[in-house]
Amino acid sequence: MKVKIVAPALAAVLIILAAGTLMPGEYEASIQRWLGASNTIQPASHFVLFVMISGLLSWLMRHRAPWLPLALCLIPALGTEWLQHFSPHRHPRLSDVGIDMLGASLGWLLVQLTRLATSDS
Repeated sequence: MKVKIVAPALAAVLIILAAGTLMPGEYEASIQRWLGASNTIQPASHFVLFVMISGLLSWLMRHRAPWLPLALCLIPALGTEWLQHFSPHRHPRLSDVGIDMLGASLGWLLVQLTRLATSDS
């Protein structure tokens, strides 16, 4: 993968994360009703977004300390919860940070396993 592709992809995922975080609760509820989804869509979407964020960061920072992408994922994980203070009907939760970081850990692990598999061949 090239930086020309990965960097804009990372920016797009972060924009999607910010937009979803700043969305007022009543809009989120109407989207969930329209999709026929339950309240589990928000944690699941955050998990998937953080898999992507961590994976893309891990690839971009492949020549740096391997733990750095996970540490950087803490910034948007904590930031999205902080931003929820300013959105009506949204409530920040520490458990959401845990879900985000589980997704980040999976993304990081997938990149590390891919690197090991490709370095052996």
